[in-house]
Amino acid sequence: MAKNTSLQNVQEIVMATSDKTELTHKAAMLKEGTLRKIAPKVYTTNMDEAPETIIKRNLFYVLGQLYPHAVISHRSAYELKPTADGDIFLTYTYTKNVSLPGVTVHLMQGCK
Repeated sequence: MAKNTSLQNVQEIVMATSDKTELTHKAAMLKEGTLRKIAPKVYTTNMDEAPETIIKRNLFYVLGQLYPHAVISHRSAYELKPTADGDIFLTYTYTKNVSLPGVTVHLMQGCK
C-alpha cells in the first residue's frame, strides 16, 4: 500500500486559522478526506478513532490552543485530569461551559 507522503509531518490535531494559505490547504484536505472536523476550530488527521478518544489524548494541547493563557483550576488543578464525568475546570477571562467530544470545559472568569 502506498504511503501518503503529504501527511508525514502533519499532527493529529489541526487547529483552525485565519491564514488564507492554511485555509486553502485545510479545505483541500477536508475535500480529499484526509482531515475531518471533530469540534469547533478543531480538526484531525486521524480518520479511525472516535473524536472523544482523540480529544482526550490531546486535551491539554487543544485547551491551550482554544483558551490561551487559561489556568487549570479548581478540582482539575489538583487531579490534572478531567473528572470521571468528563468535566475540566479552567480560570479564564469569561465564564462559559463548552462541550467538546467527551469533555465539558468549565471556564470561570478570574484572570485578564
